[in-house]
Amino acid sequence: MNHKDREMYVSVFERVYTARGKEEGLREGELKGRLKGRLEMAQNMLRDGVPVDKVVQYTRLSKEKVETLLNK
Repeated sequence: MNHKDREMYVSVFERVYTARGKEEGLREGELKGRLKGRLEMAQNMLRDGVPVDKVVQYTRLSKEKVETLLNK
């Protein structure tokens, strides 16, 4: 493999690898954002006196997670 072929291979590999990394990063960021939104909603619901079971039902957070929010 000559130098030019090697450069082309690395370039293609880098583009594919970088694109996958960006996609994974975007997915991870979206998931973190959704979780943050659900946590904020749960805190607001608890502040308004909504029972823990209803908060769990609507936010799809675990009961344990919602109960930890009560102590904050």
